Amino acid sequence: MKPLSTRVLAFVFGMFISITIMVPFLPIWGVKPYTNVTILEESWTVQGLTIRASFVKNGQCKLIDFSVISFADGIPSYVGYEDLDGLVDNYDRSAGKQSLNIIVPANPSKMDFLELRTRHQCILDKEGHTEVITKVFSRHETNQKNME
Repeated sequence: MKPLSTRVLAFVFGMFISITIMVPFLPIWGVKPYTNVTILEESWTVQGLTIRASFVKNGQCKLIDFSVISFADGIPSYVGYEDLDGLVDNYDRSAGKQSLNIIVPANPSKMDFLELRTRHQCILDKEGHTEVITKVFSRHETNQKNME
């Protein structure tokens, strides 16, 4: 067994290297385009999946893309959706409490699950550096028991 001083020195050196590598990525980990996502309704009907959700939008981020992706046997494919509030595709909501109200015309027997995904461009710091952040807004299983 190595002496305690050698182990402590190795630990301190390891921490220094870890922090040095991690610091450039801290702004990316800290920025969230939205928080407090709450699914208010998720119901499968013969028309498809109706999703109502609330969330808080970060004003430092601008929506680039909102998409619905279905997965069948591990293979993803884009699916269309209709905004029940009449908003245009990729509508960039203002900062603060917001809602989402969509229907996804999809057949649950042909997929395993759906994901709502977003891509935002977010301001990281006071100098105006930006980063594109892609996130899963929500995931919805296609359990046949949910069919009405």
